[in-house]
Amino acid sequence: MTLPIFLTLDAQQYFFTILRIIFICSILLHIASVVFLTKYTPSNQAAWRNYMLFIQSCLVVLDIHLEILMSPVPIFPAPAGYATGLLCKLGVPVQVEAGLGMLIIANIGTSTILCVFHKHQTVIVSSSRFRLSERANRIAHIGLIITYSFPPACYSSVVQSQKITDELLELDPRNLTWISQRGCYFYQKKEPFHYAFVIGMFMIMITATFFLSFMFFHMNHIIRINSGKGSIRNLTNIRKSVARLFIQLMTPILLLVIPAMIIFTGLAADGLVSFEQCLTLLIVMMLHPIVHNLLLLSLTPTFRRKILSVQMWLYIKSVKLEQWPPSRRFLQR
Repeated sequence: MTLPIFLTLDAQQYFFTILRIIFICSILLHIASVVFLTKYTPSNQAAWRNYMLFIQSCLVVLDIHLEILMSPVPIFPAPAGYATGLLCKLGVPVQVEAGLGMLIIANIGTSTILCVFHKHQTVIVSSSRFRLSERANRIAHIGLIITYSFPPACYSSVVQSQKITDELLELDPRNLTWISQRGCYFYQKKEPFHYAFVIGMFMIMITATFFLSFMFFHMNHIIRINSGKGSIRNLTNIRKSVARLFIQLMTPILLLVIPAMIIFTGLAADGLVSFEQCLTLLIVMMLHPIVHNLLLLSLTPTFRRKILSVQMWLYIKSVKLEQWPPSRRFLQR
């Protein structure tokens, strides 16, 4: 039996409030991360810094797109939703807005894989068969970007007419006609093209997880077989950097990939995932920028030392101020 789906105005406002709090925290952490990346990244990590700056830029654009430009309320597991953002007021179709969001997420995933790939290429020896030439490296970058950008670009280009959306909304047994009064709304018709899109997204996420796992296992294997060669300090630093990168990689896997796969599963098979569970998973996905920035600032040794030094300076300053006589403290203020 298909249960009706309804979101009260109070629950919608509560949902938007949670997203605004997450957005404000994300923007503040984005600013801190960009400052640390541009000012305190060592010169020998310039390539890593460029990858991270691109990821930060994509995360900022994604936050602005979701909070200001789109403000979506998906009605998963029904293939429907509505938006109340700025693009909606300008007349941009919800399908195009959603496609733009997926395109930004695809670029975040691409940049993450390329960052790990760059680390993998620096760890393995030049004689390894997995070591790519500069030309092959460039081709791999371009091919990965095109592969990840293709599904959301195709989804945005095939825009469904509003007439079909209204007809499908009337026929849905979950009584979803109320979304037409909340903003720009959309109901996706289930066609072979869209089933292929969902399958393609599944395949991309699975293959990306496989390649990332392979690169990390291979890097650990290289470090292990070279543990008796060269400088122990250098090998320890490499091992720590790979471990930090692995922890940072687990953030998008746990907060983006797994929730997205659960939502896609709910879209493909009715009854497996409820509306409330999908909404909760969306909030979890929105927490990704916060966790990403916190891990970046806390795990990177240079950034961590700088933060600790600032904290120590503030502590010493406060202690000295408290030790001053009351009259001198008044004059200082």
